[in-house]
Amino acid sequence: HDERYARTDEYLQILRGAWDEPGPRDYDGQYYKFEGFSPAVFPHQDRHLDLFFGGSSPAAYRVGAKHADTYMLWGEPLKETTSKTAEVAEE
Repeated sequence: HDERYARTDEYLQILRGAWDEPGPRDYDGQYYKFEGFSPAVFPHQDRHLDLFFGGSSPAAYRVGAKHADTYMLWGEPLKETTSKTAEVAEE
């Protein structure tokens, strides 16, 4: 479970980096390895696309807090939503 979030974290680092600094790049990570990568598509906005992320585990909170512009929660009661929002913010 945590490994899929670690892979997602690495993927989002690559994606955001490619959007922020256009041009060919090499990458040698735990999950992804490539040479001379340059994306063919970029966001139309001046910055990256807004990223929406969700999950209810500590691993999801870590990745979402690091990368997401909007963190989505399930339809929990307000009290639980408040505590989960605080957990994400702590990351």
